[in-house]
Amino acid sequence: MTTKINGVPGSSPRIDGGQRTDEVQKTSKQAPAPNAGDQVSLTNSARLMVRLEKILQDLPTVDRERVETIKQAISDGTYSVNAEKVAAEVLRMEMDLHRR
Repeated sequence: MTTKINGVPGSSPRIDGGQRTDEVQKTSKQAPAPNAGDQVSLTNSARLMVRLEKILQDLPTVDRERVETIKQAISDGTYSVNAEKVAAEVLRMEMDLHRR
């Protein structure tokens, strides 16, 4: 759906069938104001997420020392990957996702 706005500079613009914008504003329903007694409760999962976010904010984004150590090992040709260990960890994480 497209809305076509027509009007002449200095006058109230009109929307589609010629209804003026101030008329649209008068006829539109106002959303009720929220009650002062409204409450929000978080699930245990949401509370855990908030705690985890706070913990993660305190951690450094990148462990520069570890990155440099790995870069040096790659350059030296001494860096090795245990494929079985990596595969087992990926499988474990995948299984954890399906349990939830």
